[in-house]
This record gives sequence, structure tokens and C-alpha cells, in this order.
Amino acid sequence: MLSHKSCRFAVATAALGILGAGFAFAQSADDPMRDCEGLYDAFNNYSTTLDDPDKDEAKAMAEDGLNRCKNDKHDEGILQISKAIGIMHDGKPSKK
Repeated sequence: MLSHKSCRFAVATAALGILGAGFAFAQSADDPMRDCEGLYDAFNNYSTTLDDPDKDEAKAMAEDGLNRCKNDKHDEGILQISKAIGIMHDGKPSKK
């Protein structure tokens, strides 16, 4: 018989496996706009958890990236959103 702790671990492991499979499936779809929107959503989720002085600049960068994606410049848009996530990591102003 499994202990309560072992049972919780097994359930958590199964849940992570299911989430991982879902992420892999989403990444296998050849839809760059979906990737842009997903990354933009990740930025929004990430930025709400942080108090960083670069937050306003990062939000503008992420929105610019999403607009680039909407104008069929997916690689540029994804790079721009990634940069927006990158500047909000330490709670300190980024060096210009």
C-alpha cells in the first residue's frame, strides 16, 4: 500500500508528464502566430509577478513584438518579446 506522501508524488509526476506532453504537442504545430501569442501570454504572466523598474519598457517591447508577429515578421516579434522577458529579471534598472 502506498503512503499518502508517495501517492501525492505519483499524482504530481503524472500531472507534469501530461503538461509536458501538451507543451510538446503545441510546439509541434507549425503556427508561428500561435508561438508569438503564447510567448506574449507568458510575458504577461511573468510580468505580473515582478516589481521591476523596467516593467513599462518591457511591456512596450512585448507589445511591439506581438505587432511584428501580426505583420508576418514572426522571428523579429519572437525575439522582441524574448528581450522584453529578459530585461525584467532582477528588480534593478537595465543598463542602457
